[in-house]
Amino acid sequence: MQRIYQIAIVSAFVMLIAMPVRAALMIDFEEAGDDDNTHPAGYISLSGSQDAGTDSYSFTGLSANFGVSGTVDVTLSGTDTRFFDRETITAGDGFGGLARDFVFTPAATNGLLITLSDLSAGHYKFTGFFHDSGNNQGVADLFVDTTGTGSSFVQVIDDVAYTTGTSVAAIGKGDFSFYADGVNDVIVRVFNPNSTKADLINAFTLDRRKGLYVDFNDNDNEVSGDNDAGVSYTQTGYLSVTQSGVTGVATDVGTVDISVGPFSANPDRDRGPVTTDPDRSDLLRDFVFNQATNLDITVSNLDAGTYEFTGYFHDKVVDHGTVDILYSTDGGSTFLTGALNVDYSTGSSPDPFGFGSFYLQADGLNDVIFRITDAGSGANVINGFDLVAIPTPTALGAGVMMLGLMGLRRRSD
Repeated sequence: MQRIYQIAIVSAFVMLIAMPVRAALMIDFEEAGDDDNTHPAGYISLSGSQDAGTDSYSFTGLSANFGVSGTVDVTLSGTDTRFFDRETITAGDGFGGLARDFVFTPAATNGLLITLSDLSAGHYKFTGFFHDSGNNQGVADLFVDTTGTGSSFVQVIDDVAYTTGTSVAAIGKGDFSFYADGVNDVIVRVFNPNSTKADLINAFTLDRRKGLYVDFNDNDNEVSGDNDAGVSYTQTGYLSVTQSGVTGVATDVGTVDISVGPFSANPDRDRGPVTTDPDRSDLLRDFVFNQATNLDITVSNLDAGTYEFTGYFHDKVVDHGTVDILYSTDGGSTFLTGALNVDYSTGSSPDPFGFGSFYLQADGLNDVIFRITDAGSGANVINGFDLVAIPTPTALGAGVMMLGLMGLRRRSD
């Protein structure tokens, strides 16, 4: 099965300082009449009956700053859906209150559906919690349908493990990202591939991922050398950028300019469709590159703040080995190490696809430059990137700056 792999953090130090803050929508599923509704601050309890199973529960008007009208609706559906309380759970990660109770559909059903309605357009991160102290449920698969039809599910998590027992170091957890178009519902399907086990989830959080999302496209849309001019292949929710760059684009993180280069001759390719998840074919099929020297991506007028950069590296036809990503937050005077030895992926169905991630701090004044440098094949290929604003406490900013001082410094040429 295919899966989305969690973004690899390149520094243990960053892992410690970049702990997420409160999500905009935080849901804890609880049995009605539960005598202990303890859960971490900020969670909203959604409850239902253990004894009277139903095929649908609807919870409306849940406050969320990314709701079209300031609220989001959550609907649960599935054969004989029930809630259950296993009583007190001790968890070292502080989520014992979430783990004690859950919503589920019995074994051998078609899964539990969580429908999210009235989301404003944007990128989101869904994090689910999975634990049953009284029964080892094994693993769950998660799917998402962003069309609202219930007929276009894409698998986004393969085999997230349920934890079990009354005392655990950490409860089971899995997350994935998706793009909502601001019109259609988003449906998450929780499914246990073991027909003797339940489809079960304890809680979830939903965060809007504000940032800059770029898909580098072939300038003349050639497919494997054939001219396909006039056809655009841009990943949904991403900004199309070709070798000529863009200027004055309004985003969540500033009205930015993006330039790319320098280039050698014919510096882009479209290799044709890629089969992967969650339907990232339009992002991975085409790319820009420079075989002569490093390839620099310059972002101007970016808002000050802490960001997570994730670059995507795939060539359907050629395996380029590995790539290094450097970055500068002072307009190019000094470059620091972002991620080293990131594996390129290749082929028609990459699993996983190639990506590399790291954190940085932008000052809101200087250009931010990402340098793609490949000492192996020397192709310096990149398909696109995410630059996600991280809503962290003030202390995180100082921590990331300290990390920058620890990085490998390289002077620009």
